Amino acid sequence: MKQLIAFTFTVLFSISLSAQTISTMADERDGKTYEITKIGDKWWMSDILKFEPESGYKIADAETFTSGNRAGCIIYNWTTAQDVCPAGWLLPTKEDYIKILNEYGFGKIDQEDLYDKIPGALNAFTWTSSNVNEEKAYLYYVVFNAAGKLVQVLESSKESFYPVKCMTSGEHLLDQHKKNPNNIELLKNLTNLYLSDSNYNEALVFINKAIAIDSKNKYFFYARGFVYDNLEKYDEATLNYSTAIELDPDYFDALYSIGICNYNMAAKIYNKDIDGNTFDQVNYFLRKALPYIEKASKLQPYNENLANIKNTINQQLDTKK
Repeated sequence: MKQLIAFTFTVLFSISLSAQTISTMADERDGKTYEITKIGDKWWMSDILKFEPESGYKIADAETFTSGNRAGCIIYNWTTAQDVCPAGWLLPTKEDYIKILNEYGFGKIDQEDLYDKIPGALNAFTWTSSNVNEEKAYLYYVVFNAAGKLVQVLESSKESFYPVKCMTSGEHLLDQHKKNPNNIELLKNLTNLYLSDSNYNEALVFINKAIAIDSKNKYFFYARGFVYDNLEKYDEATLNYSTAIELDPDYFDALYSIGICNYNMAAKIYNKDIDGNTFDQVNYFLRKALPYIEKASKLQPYNENLANIKNTINQQLDTKK
């Protein structure tokens, strides 16, 4: 009989828990997704807000902002900026920006990583919520020039138009949740925060609340599968992933996750004790994994990780032939 090929564990969603952790959030108002960065105990949007309210905004052109990454972005007057962030998110204060720069700022990151790791855009202004007087408010500005690194907090007319980045914290989200306990977007944001901190039991509390409110929301079944997966409760994990897929057959995250969950169960058996009795168990889970990995690969045909996993499974199953 041919020998089994060696498995390499594929870890479902490797999360780096440091001062800065990358994740994403979706704005339920328009479905747009943003990369967010955890710095200290707060979460910041790495991207400029793209939401279009009923009034108080413009779409920037090349003349409005000369930096290439500004043309086409949404810009707001200060009054609109105060309330334009998604539910549970806030416009940062001047002090919020200064604190971030003092604790995690210049001298600790490379210039090329500035945009990803500091909540301000290179060579661009963003509004703060801090008031100067009835006519003016503060802007935050990051620039590299011939003199080196420069951060400025400037004053501008409240009638001017500038981009917005939003921030939040667990404390603020919990406070908002108490005021609006049935708000699904707040429950989703709380779930994401606890998941990213690997606080699975707390995340599960909010996931279960959300499912009780909205039993057709695919995300929360996927998130509950993710929790059980990390708690090594694989039967519960696959059940919840399957429910998410029933709600949306093309839900990539759930397809990928249930495939990897079954793959990792096979790998766990293989690495624990491989002999003639466990050979069939390993292949059983690989056969369960394969159709999900194949469908996920069709949704993301250029995903090299998926291609490698699919090849590993097929090679393993071929050893039985």
